Amino acid sequence: MTTDFNIYSTIDEELLKELKKLSELDPGSDEAKELMKNITILHQMRMKEKDVHAKCEEIENDKHLDHRKLDLEERKIDLENKREQVKARDARIFQILGVGVTVGTFVIGWGFRSKWLAKGFKFEESGTFASKTMMECFKEIFKKN
Repeated sequence: MTTDFNIYSTIDEELLKELKKLSELDPGSDEAKELMKNITILHQMRMKEKDVHAKCEEIENDKHLDHRKLDLEERKIDLENKREQVKARDARIFQILGVGVTVGTFVIGWGFRSKWLAKGFKFEESGTFASKTMMECFKEIFKKN
């Protein structure tokens, strides 16, 4: 960018020199006409340089914007990946909890059934069942005809 300012200052210096020379010359002389052509060319060069500089700045801005867009897209992708990981982790936790609840229900149910079956099969000394539920079950199993 410093070269652009050097070019501007060089062109401006040349323009000033040419304008000073023109002010000293006779307006109708051939030398004055030649200086006018030079001033016009210098002015056109200055304008083209200004356009080139503006175009370069526009390209730099577009480049910066493209980098920003890429950064934002990368962040968006990272966030989506993190959300997917959280969803997968949550699904795994719910799966583990579901298995735990299922196993727990089975174990607790089996424990209660074992306790009641043990009480039901316990015979008193006289040979009768201690539980009325088991007495009814065995009456159904061993029916007298």
